[in-house]
Amino acid sequence: MKLSDPAPMDAAPRRGRRTLYLLLSFAVPFLVLLLAVLALHAAPFGRHSLAIADGRVYINSLAFLRRALQGRENLLYTFTAGPGSNEWANLAWGGLFPAMLLTLLAIPETLPGLFTWICLVNMSLCGLTMYLLLADVRGHRLENLIFSTSYALSGFLVVNCFQYLFFIGPQCLPLVVLGLIWLFRGKSPLLYILSLGGCIFLNFYFGFMLCVVSVLLLLAHLYVNAAALAGKRGRLLGTWAASSVIAGLLGAPM
Repeated sequence: MKLSDPAPMDAAPRRGRRTLYLLLSFAVPFLVLLLAVLALHAAPFGRHSLAIADGRVYINSLAFLRRALQGRENLLYTFTAGPGSNEWANLAWGGLFPAMLLTLLAIPETLPGLFTWICLVNMSLCGLTMYLLLADVRGHRLENLIFSTSYALSGFLVVNCFQYLFFIGPQCLPLVVLGLIWLFRGKSPLLYILSLGGCIFLNFYFGFMLCVVSVLLLLAHLYVNAAALAGKRGRLLGTWAASSVIAGLLGAPM
């Protein structure tokens, strides 16, 4: 199926079924992960903790942000204690992700359990965003849940879920692709701009990777739909380039 093809209209079930599929795209991976956490006796269901990777980054950047919110640290970049020593750069690796900001409310005793819930919700969101992409390309189908759940439970995500470095890019990837498909169809590029720009701002590492994905998908679209795009390439390239620049500028403050 070409990237520019809309979802088949005859495959769309009733609204209630679509809502059910959306809920299941989040709930199924969440349930699987919850059972795994129970089996591992991880907090809050045991004494083990998932927060084991990149501990220095967690402690330094989040402690800095808490001190800044208390007025004991300067949020602006400063050289007073050495280049970048105020940890603002570390926050650009995912420290400003909304779920991570919840950890500022925790105390050391409750942090491991809260971090577990953040991991479960975050990985399950991957199932939801992937389902949204599949539903647009294939229509709202029950079998889409197989692929969306597989994406949420992929080894890449499960292995790296303990690092907030991976808390934004995998969730944004399906939305960036969906936004590109809409852009290729001549629709508003707003979803593409916001999803890519948001990822660049919250995690410049994965934001760069999604920029590469955007270029590759554009080239694939130009090749696969070469005949249909005759005389339209200039406008398409202009829209894509302008949207990509705007998305990049959204991440400029970080």
